Amino acid sequence: MQNDNLIKKLALLYFEGKATDEEEQRVLDFIKESAQNKIIFDKWENDWAKSHIPDIKTERAWEELKEKMKQR
Repeated sequence: MQNDNLIKKLALLYFEGKATDEEEQRVLDFIKESAQNKIIFDKWENDWAKSHIPDIKTERAWEELKEKMKQR
């Protein structure tokens, strides 16, 4: 259980784009271990996506990018 908590914390860093290469690899290894782990990972990702609120800088950058894409 403690290992699952650690992997979940690493997965949250992964979703945020803040995981180191080593942390990211641990998450990917967890996913590859079994189909059940992939299901668990997908649930964590879904839960994170529902509750995640990007910071204002990220939102502004996204809006600017969308505007630039419209102009092309």
